[in-house]
Amino acid sequence: MKYIALLVRAFRNALLSPPDGRLFQRALLNYVLAISGSLALVGIAAGVLTLLGIPLEELSAPDMKINLRDFLGAVVIAPVFETLLLAGMLALMPLRWGIARRAIISAIVWGLLHGVFAPLWFFGSVFGFFVFSCGYMVWRQKSFAYGFAAASIPHAIINLTVFVITAISE
Repeated sequence: MKYIALLVRAFRNALLSPPDGRLFQRALLNYVLAISGSLALVGIAAGVLTLLGIPLEELSAPDMKINLRDFLGAVVIAPVFETLLLAGMLALMPLRWGIARRAIISAIVWGLLHGVFAPLWFFGSVFGFFVFSCGYMVWRQKSFAYGFAAASIPHAIINLTVFVITAISE
């Protein structure tokens, strides 16, 4: 129990510490947190679904084309466009809800939107969008540009990671 409390505190400190001069380093840390949590959730979901006898092929992502257009769409356009929408969604939520509650709601909405394309994408994106939302709200205190960067940089790197892994596995 003591180790879980330490882990939660470290996670909270990494995500919710006030803005400082280390935006890029913290964005990279948020990438690690987001992709680790996303992989863990996908692994758990895949394990449970397999135990239930549900074939994963029917729930996983459609085939991605490895070309410049899809690369730009996934790694540049999607993070920029989705971060702008994320910022708008978070701005509509009452401040009294606090960062964590707004980030959870945002993550669930974004997870559901991604899950429309492939149900397993819900599990792959929900945790990441929780991290992106926290990053945006913490750094938004400094400026919109900082908040935008704090959310879009780890998002773009995650999409790049997925794109590279997909390209290598083909």
